[in-house]
Amino acid sequence: MAHEREIKEEQLFLDLALSALDHMRDEARSLRDSAAVANMRGAGDLVERDVVMGTALHRLDQLAIGDQPLFFGRIDYAPDESGRTDEYTSADWRSRTKN
Repeated sequence: MAHEREIKEEQLFLDLALSALDHMRDEARSLRDSAAVANMRGAGDLVERDVVMGTALHRLDQLAIGDQPLFFGRIDYAPDESGRTDEYTSADWRSRTKN
């Protein structure tokens, strides 16, 4: 039962992290889109627009993780001979690739 509660808490955290990633992407897209339609009055405005656009595109590139998972495992507590769970183990969930 405690394990189910821990997994539920972890899932809520992971959902929050994915939501935050979506929010960061939306913010970067908004910055990019506003720079694309900005009114240019002079050379300084063009430079500013280029800097903002470059920053937004760089941020979108950083947030484009493709098929890379944000999460790949969890830490579980391994009971010892007496059933205590003082020590923890880590499981590697990454699959091996063929060469």
